[in-house]
Amino acid sequence: MPVRDFQTMFGKGRRAAVCHRLLPICAALSVWPALALAQSADAGTEAEPTPAASSSVTLETVVITAERRLSTVQKTPISITAVSGAQLKEKGLTSVADLMRDIPGLSAKGGGTGQTDYTIRGLSSAAGVAPTVGFYLDDVPLGSPTISSGGKSPVDPDLYDLARVEVLRGPQGTLYGASSMGGTIKLVPESPMMNVFKGSAQVVGSKTEGGGLNVTANAAINIPLIEDVAAMRLVLTKKRLSGWMDRVSSSAMPLSNPDGTRGDVAAAPPDHIQRRVNDTNLEGVRASLVITPTRELTITPTYLYQGVKMGGSDTYDADPGCCKHYQPFNIAEPFKDSFSIASVKAEYDFDAVTLTSVTAYSKRTKFRAEDETEITQAVYRAEVPAYSIADGGLGPVVSTEFNRTRQFTQEFRLSSNSEGPLRWIGGVFFSRMISTYQGALESDPAAATAAFGSPDLFHQTIEDVLVQKALFANVSYDITKDLKITGGTRYFKSTARDVVVSAGVLSDGTNHDEHATSKGSTPMVNLSYNLSPTSMVYSTAAKGYREGSAQPGVGPSCAGDLAAVGLTEAPVRFNPDTVWSYEAGSKNLFFDNALTVNVAAYTQKWSKVQRLVVLPTCQYQYTDNAGGAEAKGFELEAGLRVAQGLSLNFAVGHVKAVYTADDARTGTTRGQKLDGVAAWSGSSSIRYETPVRDSYRLLANLALTYTGSSNITVSEPKVLPSYTLIDARIGLKSSKWTAMLFANNLTNRHPVTGIVGALTFNPRGLDRYATTRPRTIGFDVSHEL
Repeated sequence: MPVRDFQTMFGKGRRAAVCHRLLPICAALSVWPALALAQSADAGTEAEPTPAASSSVTLETVVITAERRLSTVQKTPISITAVSGAQLKEKGLTSVADLMRDIPGLSAKGGGTGQTDYTIRGLSSAAGVAPTVGFYLDDVPLGSPTISSGGKSPVDPDLYDLARVEVLRGPQGTLYGASSMGGTIKLVPESPMMNVFKGSAQVVGSKTEGGGLNVTANAAINIPLIEDVAAMRLVLTKKRLSGWMDRVSSSAMPLSNPDGTRGDVAAAPPDHIQRRVNDTNLEGVRASLVITPTRELTITPTYLYQGVKMGGSDTYDADPGCCKHYQPFNIAEPFKDSFSIASVKAEYDFDAVTLTSVTAYSKRTKFRAEDETEITQAVYRAEVPAYSIADGGLGPVVSTEFNRTRQFTQEFRLSSNSEGPLRWIGGVFFSRMISTYQGALESDPAAATAAFGSPDLFHQTIEDVLVQKALFANVSYDITKDLKITGGTRYFKSTARDVVVSAGVLSDGTNHDEHATSKGSTPMVNLSYNLSPTSMVYSTAAKGYREGSAQPGVGPSCAGDLAAVGLTEAPVRFNPDTVWSYEAGSKNLFFDNALTVNVAAYTQKWSKVQRLVVLPTCQYQYTDNAGGAEAKGFELEAGLRVAQGLSLNFAVGHVKAVYTADDARTGTTRGQKLDGVAAWSGSSSIRYETPVRDSYRLLANLALTYTGSSNITVSEPKVLPSYTLIDARIGLKSSKWTAMLFANNLTNRHPVTGIVGALTFNPRGLDRYATTRPRTIGFDVSHEL
């Protein structure tokens, strides 16, 4: 059915009803093969996106490389969301955390740039040291520190001048390796273009409610160096974001109550108020070359650096509430995160096959300082009866954490170039990652000696060396024109050495030198069938895997807590966990690409789940392997072009993730929900574009994102409420210029997006809640050279 007929059938008087009933219509279409078969009579061949379809920002227009070869979302038989660079720019999305709110089936929690953990399809990363979601910059895996308060948080590169972002849901272990058990997030930068000089620049200015001015400047330039042989692309980013949290210090601040509740800290007269402490300064550079010395050979060196400095995290005290943090002393809590990645990708085309080599070396350094005065007093009330030294306290108590991670990776893969029924990819992978952690808890030496008999409270050094080797293969075969089967597996072996050195009166006082070897495979099989040139159904079975690790022991005060769960000491190592996922889905284009409907349903069996154990009396934490868990759910994405220039997009995800057995060691019970998993998530947007005066076009976009409630345990089990955020943008666009006005978090919500654990102990009553930036209103001007 042509677009004009679709628009005639649903005229102006009926469009509101159509939009209101979009969800049931989409659900019906996604499981109605008869409709898809009826469409094939008109389609004839697979529909190509028309210019009107491209302007409506529909899913099928984005080219992807999820299967390590060029394809599109609609032709790839897995659950995937892809967002193009143009869509990122138009929506004003500059960070991975902002983008992830739009992705169904994905949960995010954190306290600012570089401090966000991601969960896909209920496979929570609340415990362990390795993430459950893989993170890639093009073909380069980006590991995170193996021991850190934010160890599972990937880097957060600015999204300016990206070609696209791909989010793959479900285990991706065959092509992407360990820690891709829940899925994979892949950032793909724009590549240099031969024989073209062009560039772009962007300036963004805004004001945050309760904060100050924010300024961002971006620039990108593409420079041809040698005709048909070499070109360079350079991207520069500078960003300064105002904070909106205040740090309040008072020498009259009350002590925590013995029952775990906090005193009325807001009533204490302040000695000092430090405004807007969570300001963020970011600078980055990305440079890449494309060199083609021969027709067959392409070499792409790339370098990326980004540095982030924050005066404090995006967190506030749960008691008394947003948006302040209260301390007995005025102690700064800075956070720094810098990383660099140097890589070389080389491809040689042998006609029948292509050989690809990807070599990369990355470094990441993180530093965090935190005031622990109130926390230490709350845990050690008998030894530390006050804050000030004169009254028997320790004075200012500061905890610091330093992480340095270095990773070398090498991948060689060979892929077929045939357009025939048989296509394949095979390769080898090697990675060596060294992660060093240094943590310390420091106070006045004389006061510490008086309270604990030693000036050394706590310090610890941990060095992890993780070596991974793998062989992988993936084969696709077209059984018929419409029926395709894909199978593959990854054989891996990893060796780890974890050296833990602990000292100080509050540590367990022991050292560990742990070695471990693990090996196995992550098979996958996928079957897809084209109901018509524009509709597909598929099913997948796949296995995912995540590394285990060594970990520090707990303090001597935890003997009673350990005995209560049948232990004499906390485990100094926890094992890998694995998942089997079974998925069925459908991808559909209807009415000459006016309607896109993609849906997937899945069930996942998770074994030896890495579980965070909180010891209630001594307030220490460690990770252990619990029993099994199960996650069941679905995702639905739909895009509707209502009329020329007017489009709607809708996405929803649901997951129920629960433990399937009781486990006394970790305190889990059958039917208990997994931490950090939002049962419901969704987004919707309306986009309008129309010509105005000569060569200008009016653009308007209204977007809504919803995150459901979730459970989380830091000091004690809690439920994080659901929340909705609304963003709006409107402006003018020409062939060279774009000028937009925007309002992010339009209703000025302060949702709780997570509870951020302290660097040392986590006593009841002293939790800190992470939240999003308040209402921010500003302008966004960009120019294309």
